[in-house]
Amino acid sequence: MMNNKHFLILVFLFVGMSGLAAAELNGTYDKDYKVQTEFNRISEESVVRVKSGATYIMSDAIVDGKIIVEKGAKFIAEKDGAGYLVFKRGSHIEGVDLYYKMRISGSDEIIRKIPMTLDEIWACGNDEVIEWVCTIEFCYSSELQGWVATGASHIQNPFNEDLTMYLKDTYEEDHKVTTQGNVIKAGDTLRVAKGTTFTMTDALVQGSIIVEPGASFIAVRDNAGYLKFEKGSHIEGVDLYYKVRVSDNLMFTRKIPITLDEVWESGDANLIEIVKEMEFSYSTELKGWVTRNEIRFMNPFNENLYEDYDIVFTKSGTQVMEFACNSLTVKNKAKVVLKSIPDYWGSKIEKSITVQSGASLTATGPDGHKLQLKKGVTVKGLPLYIRCNNEIISADKFVPDLWTDTVFGDKEYSTIYYDPTVKGWVFEEMLDNYSMTTALREKIEKQQKKKKK
Repeated sequence: MMNNKHFLILVFLFVGMSGLAAAELNGTYDKDYKVQTEFNRISEESVVRVKSGATYIMSDAIVDGKIIVEKGAKFIAEKDGAGYLVFKRGSHIEGVDLYYKMRISGSDEIIRKIPMTLDEIWACGNDEVIEWVCTIEFCYSSELQGWVATGASHIQNPFNEDLTMYLKDTYEEDHKVTTQGNVIKAGDTLRVAKGTTFTMTDALVQGSIIVEPGASFIAVRDNAGYLKFEKGSHIEGVDLYYKVRVSDNLMFTRKIPITLDEVWESGDANLIEIVKEMEFSYSTELKGWVTRNEIRFMNPFNENLYEDYDIVFTKSGTQVMEFACNSLTVKNKAKVVLKSIPDYWGSKIEKSITVQSGASLTATGPDGHKLQLKKGVTVKGLPLYIRCNNEIISADKFVPDLWTDTVFGDKEYSTIYYDPTVKGWVFEEMLDNYSMTTALREKIEKQQKKKKK
């Protein structure tokens, strides 16, 4: 079908200039029917009636007469966003929901069901509203299962509505919210019963949302929907996630580790303000609601953000390493040099370092990028050294012993730096005969004797 904007112009040209008449729609339909013509009219004395159980598929019409869709019947277009209806003064429609769009700020629009019948609009006496309704062009929306204006109203709040819609009550059957600008008031509860799917558009939550086990609280599609929580609100049965950026190149999506109740009761004004500013949309992948806006370079819930994050270097060259990781691996015989970054002197390794055969990991020197090894980290393929009695010796054979030795035992992290003179990494901590256990000293002495042989 042609562009909607051209429809009226062509109809009037055909009717007014060439004398050709548009196709006339009229009659009662008790079986499924699809309109095949274009440039249709429902004249003043005509009635299109769709009986219960029948589906009527519309192409377009200028309506002066009546459309009556009985309960259990459908009046739709061939596809979403298709179809075209314009209602002239005195026309009538029943059994069909009509929606209008209203611009609220900038490019933001809300979609609202027209709260009056056409008969009430024609009788209201407000010529501006009547004229505006006569110019609305409606297309079909499968999401709303109704007909929606193609453009926003030029009249601010034309029907003088309370634009706030209040959500509450218990839902035991599947339900789809079609309104926008919704609020769950303080003291009110929206409860979704087991086995029920509740599909949300948006809500400012001041009260409670309770989703029972086996129920679903979703949006119509991925990244849709909108939730914002005010202090004192409550939600259960729904997973909330937040995005946190830890560097210019890395962002994590993590489940919020505490409940909203715990946030509000924490007494942490900064945390409370951060959560109040979060705006959530639905994620089909996570089956939960995720912040639209990201937190930058903060750790509001004091989590180990890197607990599941692994770094794998596969290409040779100078590389920037993130602040921390669970494990670090260099493979594919890559020759990696860690880049030194001002105000970012080292990276934490939580569990393991593996440098595969033929690969290497170095840095620019003792003042270059450092690594902080968490107590108990396993190290494979990375040459490690330690200063012992003013001598740099290999520590590869007894790294596990260092974590329980007197020098390292009380430290959560131990720092190593790259020393090009030994072509390996050296612990900043030093050992001497007085600062290590007898067992460790004996291992070192045995190693050194073998080396001299």
